Amino acid sequence: MSREFYVALAEEAAPHLRGAKQPSGFARLETEHDNLRVTMSHLLESPGTRQESLRLGVALHDSGCPALLQRRAELLEAALEMPGPNEPGAVRAAALHAAG
Repeated sequence: MSREFYVALAEEAAPHLRGAKQPSGFARLETEHDNLRVTMSHLLESPGTRQESLRLGVALHDSGCPALLQRRAELLEAALEMPGPNEPGAVRAAALHAAG
């Protein structure tokens, strides 16, 4: 599967990480835990992945999984420092908020 698949998967799960659908959101991320970690590693090692990195990092903000949260923090920090065109203000604001 592609990086974009896992970014989209995390973005689809994100709204379900709070509220009544929380168990299904967490279950989906848990099922794909290893693939999400590999995707984050690949994004960190690849040039030109700023947008995907920010999107994935923001989507995993409420994942609750310590291993994903640690890697997500590294991903967001690196993405915010990557050279590239400025992303829309809402994306950058969400990334800065998620990065803490």
